[in-house]
Amino acid sequence: LSGYLELLRLRDLWPIFPLISLTTAASVGVRGLWAGPYLVDVHGAEALLIGKITLFMALAMAAGSFLHGPLDTIFGTRKWVAVAGNGLGLAALIWLAAFPVSPLGITTLALIVIGVCGGGYGILLAQGRAFLPPHLMGRGVTLLNFFSIGGTGAMQFATGAVVTAATVPGEPAVAYRWLFVFYAAMLAVA
Repeated sequence: LSGYLELLRLRDLWPIFPLISLTTAASVGVRGLWAGPYLVDVHGAEALLIGKITLFMALAMAAGSFLHGPLDTIFGTRKWVAVAGNGLGLAALIWLAAFPVSPLGITTLALIVIGVCGGGYGILLAQGRAFLPPHLMGRGVTLLNFFSIGGTGAMQFATGAVVTAATVPGEPAVAYRWLFVFYAAMLAVA
């Protein structure tokens, strides 16, 4: 445990912890937990359509993982690629918060953008890895993974509370508006 305590004292990692905790939380949480109910409640989608939309979002998440790496090389910066990617994902979340009942094609596009932008985890892991001392590399990567998975898991509980608190009978879009506001706020803070 002393190695983990040493890692937690590295101030260069402190700005990475919240971002790596929340950057994938929106894409994984929306796709895995909220896309289905949102598409049913707000858009009246059936199971097959939900499956197609969430498949597109999953493919976008995988593509995002492959896109972020070359952008790091092209632009020569991990930090600003991560900031730009998360900024674009933030814009998609804000769009869904502002227009939760937008046409299904636009909603699908916003979900795909969130998926692509959530694929920036690898670049954040590489950024964090650059600050790790060689003798703590394994523990450091594990700690960064812990923050990513832990943040995503914690956000699923938090978003459940947000949707529950914001539910208005007969107006399902209200709860989802606050869901997307919450995800956007957390990503903006990170």
